[in-house]
Amino acid sequence: MIGVDEVRFGIHREIRYLPKKIANFLHEFYADDFASLGLPPLPSDRSQMNVHAMLAPLDIGRLLRRLKVILMCINM
Repeated sequence: MIGVDEVRFGIHREIRYLPKKIANFLHEFYADDFASLGLPPLPSDRSQMNVHAMLAPLDIGRLLRRLKVILMCINM
């Protein structure tokens, strides 16, 4: 389920924001590994902006789909 301001997946309150947190982590710490997705570039001084607000719902969906493909390939 995609909301206006947040990205939510599933009906369980406790974990429905976890996919967004995973996408933010990958974007912040492994952005170079996902360069082909065209994610917004991270600023050199991250203290001046909220980097967790940079990803749009479509960016989060693309990152999670790529992660799913990577995990499927590892498990083959």
